Amino acid sequence: MPILLCFRTLITLGMLAAAPSLMAGPAWAGHKDCQFIAPGEWQDSSVVWDGACAEGKAHGQGVLRGYRKGASTRLFFGAMKQGQMNLGVIEVDGGYLAGEFVDGTAVPNPERSVLIRAFNTASAAANGLAQRLKIAKKNDSSTFYLKKAQELQQQLD
Repeated sequence: MPILLCFRTLITLGMLAAAPSLMAGPAWAGHKDCQFIAPGEWQDSSVVWDGACAEGKAHGQGVLRGYRKGASTRLFFGAMKQGQMNLGVIEVDGGYLAGEFVDGTAVPNPERSVLIRAFNTASAAANGLAQRLKIAKKNDSSTFYLKKAQELQQQLD
């Protein structure tokens, strides 16, 4: 019996020792003047936000890009709110995951109006990035995001 009690105590102490790191919440990424929280399944990627910022957080329209080994592997087109994905579209294998997001996860919502807003916001975000890249004379990248904006808009047809 004393061994079992000791084992339970060690487990409890271990859980208490780990609690601060568990309660710390998701890790912020990005530059200190424009931070964001990347979705959990993107943690294996280098993630970059290219879009609007307010009060040190990604806030407004833009594109969140995940990279692995230098190649873009994940894309979110849409709006961030206080550093977290809020409304838009994630490009996934064979299609899109569109809608409102909470904690990096799409919230199921059967209303077509939410999907329409998500695709419109995503298209505007991709178009905005295309324009910024064009100004920076990165024409190939600008063309890529302009095509993405058109593809996103066509999903509403």
